[in-house]
Amino acid sequence: MVTTPGGTTSAAGFTFIPAPIIISFTPATAPGDFPVFISGSHFTGATAVNFGSTPALAFAVDSDTQITARAAGGSSGDLTVTTPGGTTTASGFNYVPNPPAGSFSPQSAAKGDSVVITGPFYGGASAVSFGGVAARNFSIDSLTQITAVVDNGTSGDIRITVPVGI
Repeated sequence: MVTTPGGTTSAAGFTFIPAPIIISFTPATAPGDFPVFISGSHFTGATAVNFGSTPALAFAVDSDTQITARAAGGSSGDLTVTTPGGTTTASGFNYVPNPPAGSFSPQSAAKGDSVVITGPFYGGASAVSFGGVAARNFSIDSLTQITAVVDNGTSGDIRITVPVGI
């Protein structure tokens, strides 16, 4: 509403857009292309998420209070979220490389056979798969060795899921 000596007038339709607020994000340390969950407020309409100076590989506004973003490999530094209301920053995101591949033996196996996988750090592994098919079961023999049992239809890359931040 505007009042002048000549009278009063008003115009409808103005909307204030608050700046985003980052409360937290998890994990604070992750390999590239790993989901990072950002909690806060005023995220609706987000136009960018950056890890350091590097744009996220992808991000989705899950709600006005959560964004899921995937950091590009090598991107560390401040986490920023940009919306039509402004940009906010939280410090402390650290990129860690994916654990390097190890070796395995035997090179081929039948259903029910064991495959011994050795590598740099497999302690705390939570999953093993062969060509995208989960191992029937597996055991962590040491920080550098896992024994996994092959299931049906398993051919292709061996993947081991280890805790983030190692």
